[in-house]
Amino acid sequence: MQKPAGAETNEMGCTLASMESAGEKQVFVFESENGLHWKETHKHRPFYQMPRGDMFWFILGHLLLLPLALLVLIATFLCLPLYYVWGKLKFQRAAQKVFHPEAQHILDTPGVNDAFIFGARDEARPYVSVVIPFYNREELVDWAVGSVLRSAVPMTMEVEIIAVDNGSTDNTVEQLKRHPIRIVHCAERGPGAARNAGIAASRGEIVVFTDSDCLCESDWLMRLVRPFVDPKMLITGGNIFSLFQDDFVATFTDKIGILNNRRFFAGSAYFPRFFATANAAYRRSALNTVGGFDNNLWMSEDADLAWRVLELGGKMAYVDNAVIYHQHRNTLRGLFSQAIDYGSASVAIFAKHRSRLEATAALSWRNVREIAWSPFALIVDPFVAKDAFGKKQEFFYLLWRLGFTIGTIRECIRRKVFFV
Repeated sequence: MQKPAGAETNEMGCTLASMESAGEKQVFVFESENGLHWKETHKHRPFYQMPRGDMFWFILGHLLLLPLALLVLIATFLCLPLYYVWGKLKFQRAAQKVFHPEAQHILDTPGVNDAFIFGARDEARPYVSVVIPFYNREELVDWAVGSVLRSAVPMTMEVEIIAVDNGSTDNTVEQLKRHPIRIVHCAERGPGAARNAGIAASRGEIVVFTDSDCLCESDWLMRLVRPFVDPKMLITGGNIFSLFQDDFVATFTDKIGILNNRRFFAGSAYFPRFFATANAAYRRSALNTVGGFDNNLWMSEDADLAWRVLELGGKMAYVDNAVIYHQHRNTLRGLFSQAIDYGSASVAIFAKHRSRLEATAALSWRNVREIAWSPFALIVDPFVAKDAFGKKQEFFYLLWRLGFTIGTIRECIRRKVFFV
């Protein structure tokens, strides 16, 4: 991979290119040629270039930890009701939601950028198409659509917003009709199917994706699409923060990076780089070439799409200051359900691409270590933590790991693969 002039390499092994004014280097660029994004996952695997002696002790140590890890998972499952009651009694959630300060500013700022109204006309050929899928989100329509309409984009950059109704049974469609946007109906349920319907209806050279439970900063769109001035740029993604700041579960979700595009861009073992579609943009020609999203994947469909697009050979960029605010899960049940879904999705996408990853099985030693350490952290954290969240965070970790493990085991049986 050749570095552009004046660029430097960051800690993620990517080229760090300055595309911002005032010399701010907040755009990280990765270029994949000949399937490099598949091959680079090898360096994250535990046995990659490990001496044989170290490998022996590494395996022995983790085999000793594995029984303890399984006991912790079982104990967590049995103790969940007690933890739930303890949390309800000791830490009452605030009745009034506290928004992230920047998100509150977005909500308090009225106005619509005329570039969007012009870009929505039938005779226009917009440069950017923003696709937002909706399913029973009538209470969030004004937030999601309104924040995009308030984006600061130049009049020369025509933009259209395409809202995809994925079979809503509430008043979502009626709410959408109140805004200067295009509405597309998709009868086939699923995030991939909804976004594919949006892609088919879009006319922009760049297709931007966000979700119905997101708010975007005013300069989000302009920053996200700016790297596409490079003809080799295929994918960009931006930063994702929690919308609420007073909720323990949402805070935990933010902390472990469930929707952290910077972490996704770094890649990991058996999981190449990608961007969550809550904040991502693609070149339309690339989407057409690979056929869009896989409708059979209800989660990790964004990772699958990014991997297939990178096979074309080209660049992806992480834009740190292209920021949106996402409404994370805010209940224990929601967190546990999401963990199960993420575990299942990880196995499903590994099973689909394991030949490209050159792996017949996957084992996360880090997960084993963290589960085994959990009982000690569960005892220590309440005494050393300085705030209410710190006292409970290890419980959230246990809940997440338990759900993720259940999801992976269930999908491993179904797919007949080994992924832990």
